[in-house]
Amino acid sequence: TLHSVELYGEYNPDDSIEKIAPCPLLMLVADNDTVTFSEQEVEAFEKKAGEPKKLVKFPGGHFSAYKEQFELTANEAKDWFVKHLQS
Repeated sequence: TLHSVELYGEYNPDDSIEKIAPCPLLMLVADNDTVTFSEQEVEAFEKKAGEPKKLVKFPGGHFSAYKEQFELTANEAKDWFVKHLQS
């Protein structure tokens, strides 16, 4: 929708990242993403995100997480969820 496009233009990873901790944060970031602001995301992760946190960078673009890099990203997510969601 037009509203979604407007909200996308206002997206800033700095706005909320400090509020996530102490909830675990896993960020999967493509090194050639032309849809989101990878450099800002990584900077926010490194400077502002609290623990526990993990950053996984992978080759490719925004949708590579669901295509070429799916095995890597799915396994990283699975391992993260198993580690942090087990009761």
